Amino acid sequence: NNQLFKGRTTQFFEGGDDSPQSPYSPWNASKTRYVIRKMVDESVDWQKQDYAASQWVGFRLSEIYLNYMEACAALGEDGEALTYLNKLRSQKAGMPPVNASGAALMDKIRQERRIELCFEGHRYFDIRRWGTAEVGSKDALGVIITKQADGTFTYQSATVQKRTWLPALYFYPIPRTELQ
Repeated sequence: NNQLFKGRTTQFFEGGDDSPQSPYSPWNASKTRYVIRKMVDESVDWQKQDYAASQWVGFRLSEIYLNYMEACAALGEDGEALTYLNKLRSQKAGMPPVNASGAALMDKIRQERRIELCFEGHRYFDIRRWGTAEVGSKDALGVIITKQADGTFTYQSATVQKRTWLPALYFYPIPRTELQ
């Protein structure tokens, strides 16, 4: 809220131009009031530029490294997993090296995936694959932003979606035609 984006100040507060009460496009507003700028090129004008001219990264080298690390750690090849984990951490953000093994190493790799691949659509499938989907089943939280008369804002946490996780959701359904 109240940040410059594409030459204008964002308005996620109640009744603002980017809120669910917006007079312009409330159907497209963020329910949580959180939005991302990751991989967003502000120079692209979607009103004028052909969508085909814009590139979307489908598979990044970081993801390949993370997949490889996870496989190595699962096979007990901790040294190889650590090599790539520390390579990724030092190249991307100058982070200090990790020195872990076994379950602690797998936890570090999972945390690295959570951070590196944030907002890229991997988390749901990762936590299902790891059998830890219960952590993602808590209610979705957002924030209600209210603009005060003096121009300041107040922020209040709010549940925007109730969620329920059942163990059966770890599995994809079998098509009825196959059951028959």
